[in-house]
Amino acid sequence: MPMNSSRRSIARESAVLLGLACALALLVNTLRTDGIPLRENWTAKKFAAAAKSGERISLEMAYAAWKSRAALFVDAQAAEDYAQGHIPAALSLPYDPLAKDLETRVKALPKESPLILYCSAISCSLAEELAEYVRDFGYKNILIMPEGIQGWRDAGYPIEK
Repeated sequence: MPMNSSRRSIARESAVLLGLACALALLVNTLRTDGIPLRENWTAKKFAAAAKSGERISLEMAYAAWKSRAALFVDAQAAEDYAQGHIPAALSLPYDPLAKDLETRVKALPKESPLILYCSAISCSLAEELAEYVRDFGYKNILIMPEGIQGWRDAGYPIEK
């Protein structure tokens, strides 16, 4: 019997020491200016990294950016298609290289905000073409949502008309 009592005592002491060590580690981490964040929005970090590299963005990541208002959505479709349904708060910027006001409208885009460009569906290349055009004016934080409004709609995300 004394053996069981001794084991329980050791287990209890170990648990107390482990608890104290964890509490001390949390306290030190909190007091440090360069402490490790205990809660971090990894979606936002992944989004920021993707925006800097100019890559394609998944529907899920685009939706997270839309919900947190972390980016400006730009619809590259014709104005008539935009009117049929678009991502709420998305800016209509139809890509037509012959349009006289395209350069003016592109220069009006905020340079500090990441831009998520999209068009109708995977088969549409307008967002890609608009991205190339926008990059020529010094914009760096550009992402493409290749599934377009069709993918957004199919995912059940909100649509505005």
